[in-house]
Amino acid sequence: MQVVRGCGHSSGMEQRTNIKSCFKLGKTAAETVEMMRQVYGDNCLSCAQIFRWYARFESGVETTEDEARPGRPFSVLNEGLIAKVRERIQEERCATVRMSKRKVASRFVPHSLSDDQRHERVQYTKDIIKTARRNRNFLNSIVAEDETWCFRYDPTTKRQSAEWKSPASAKGRKARRVRPEYSAPGSWFLLHDNALVHRAVAVPEFLAQKQVCVLNHPPYSPDLSPCDYFLYPKLKLPLKGRLFEDVQDIQGAVTSSLRAIPQEDVQRSFQSLLDCATRCFDAEEMYFE
Repeated sequence: MQVVRGCGHSSGMEQRTNIKSCFKLGKTAAETVEMMRQVYGDNCLSCAQIFRWYARFESGVETTEDEARPGRPFSVLNEGLIAKVRERIQEERCATVRMSKRKVASRFVPHSLSDDQRHERVQYTKDIIKTARRNRNFLNSIVAEDETWCFRYDPTTKRQSAEWKSPASAKGRKARRVRPEYSAPGSWFLLHDNALVHRAVAVPEFLAQKQVCVLNHPPYSPDLSPCDYFLYPKLKLPLKGRLFEDVQDIQGAVTSSLRAIPQEDVQRSFQSLLDCATRCFDAEEMYFE
């Protein structure tokens, strides 16, 4: 495929046309981002903008023009109605129950997502779902990578401290995991987040040199990473409540904890990535329970 490029500063309209061409040719959103960056370099649209326009073309939109914006929404404050509601609540505090209202506690989420970040999440989930349906071995060929902190002492959880244990308690089963060998370029996919260490110039250059296929992970999305929703909780739970002497002691405990995780559970965590992507898409780009 040959991407059209005009002279001088690359216009947004021109790049939108090329994004549309990539979509028509069957390229995925991630492949489109890479091709656009190769052609336009520093003048390329942001990853979020490319994902947003790709999603528009995927939904059936043909035009590359911006949608009309209605401007600031019109609002009216009815002081009389507000006064009546306040008076009613003061007269009878239980009125909120009969008005079908209830107290709902806020839920902690990793981040307050912007519109662009939500678009990136839904585009990422679409790519995961589409590729998994097209390639049955896709989920089994993902290698997830991330970093985490392991402390010298981490207090036990409430559940851990409530458990009864005796010297005769059975020990957990350990299974030694053998990492599969992937030698052919394109036979496996690397999934890591967009932390600064992963976006350093040397890292993408090294991965491109080794012909490693990288899955573009959306920002602030631990619910879409097997390392975050599976590995780290499993890894750190046995470390809680233990006091380690030095770094070597921590490394030994982490290694033992990793080896104690059954290989079948690890495989299921990658299979559940498709379920997580589907739930994220159904939640309309937001975090899901």
